[in-house]
Amino acid sequence: DKVLTRHSPVIWNVGYLAELYWDGRSKSLEAQATAAWAGGNMGVGNENLEKKAAEIAAIAGYKTQFDTVFPGEGVTPTTIVKALSAYERTLVCDDTAYDKYAKGDAKALSDEQKKGLDLFMGKAACVTCHAPPHFSTAYGGPQGTYYNVGIGTKDKKEEEVDVGRAKVSNQPTDWAAFKVPTLRNVAKSAPYFHDGSVAKLEDAVRVMAGGGYPNKNLSPLLVDRKLTDGEVKQLV
Repeated sequence: DKVLTRHSPVIWNVGYLAELYWDGRSKSLEAQATAAWAGGNMGVGNENLEKKAAEIAAIAGYKTQFDTVFPGEGVTPTTIVKALSAYERTLVCDDTAYDKYAKGDAKALSDEQKKGLDLFMGKAACVTCHAPPHFSTAYGGPQGTYYNVGIGTKDKKEEEVDVGRAKVSNQPTDWAAFKVPTLRNVAKSAPYFHDGSVAKLEDAVRVMAGGGYPNKNLSPLLVDRKLTDGEVKQLV
């Protein structure tokens, strides 16, 4: 086992994303699944995918299912990632208390939660990047949205910083910028940010509402919103 440099992204509603990974380097779920399977995460290697598919095909239950779903193809590296991606597209979160409230159930949120929603949409300006219904602008078009909020830059030399999106785009304006994550089921997805550096949701809110961490490429969207402790708790 080895510790990876990035926290596993949340995959709720992942089927709606145009670009995958924190830096958007994969353009489809199938490409992402292949990359993770063959690459550093699982370490199978592109040259060994056929061999691994043959091992799966040797398991009777899988062979039967693949022959049924993919007639004439059976178990191959391609059909395996198609099956994985089809499953991931079922991981849909769309029936929370917020969703009920948005559909007209005024009692779905408590008074404190409604105040938090007002802050989210107003003074705290969370909605700028975490817009409903997916609570991330990364879901809103053919390309994700990537911002530098200072995570991973604090107390580090420039050459030690994970450059994020810049490695994909080769644009200096993307230095240390990462995809805006969805906030769906956010209370269940600690730790937070691309490096998993913040353990508690309240602390993550304080970082973002407080203006992030200063660095050479901090997004101008990040400013101190001057929230009180009570307002932070309402947001949480």
